[in-house]
Amino acid sequence: MRLVANSELCRGCRICELACSFFNFGVFNPKKSRIRVTKLEEPGIDIPVVCRQCEKCKPITDCPTGALKKDEETGAVIVDLERCTGCGICLEACPFGAISLNPENGLANVCNLCNGSPKCVEWCPNEALVYTRNFSIIGQKKRVEYAEMLAKPTLRKWSIL
Repeated sequence: MRLVANSELCRGCRICELACSFFNFGVFNPKKSRIRVTKLEEPGIDIPVVCRQCEKCKPITDCPTGALKKDEETGAVIVDLERCTGCGICLEACPFGAISLNPENGLANVCNLCNGSPKCVEWCPNEALVYTRNFSIIGQKKRVEYAEMLAKPTLRKWSIL
């Protein structure tokens, strides 16, 4: 299973970030969130940045302490906090920018899919996030749509809540 983000539906409300930080850390703090919403000024869109659960995950292979691994049940990349040193190599290795450092302890922070029930999906008011098994078709379709969208000038403005 994997999270797929649809930037066309995302309105930048960041409720997903709050749900994530609350479920995982018990606080409403976007800096602790394992999902981030990035604003791209030029095309005028918001993009939820989520771990794509890559088959050949470079951060896992590049981690010098072996702190990252795949959860056998969910397939999510998880961090062994006992082994993580906060060196940041995994941040540089992830081509999608899905890994951050927890501001409190300085250790790697990556989406663990909320143990198979992602709260960001549950709480997203615009259905911009989908938790699906059929990610290859959705992901491919979204990549094509995004490339076409970037090729055209856009007049879209961010919604104001």
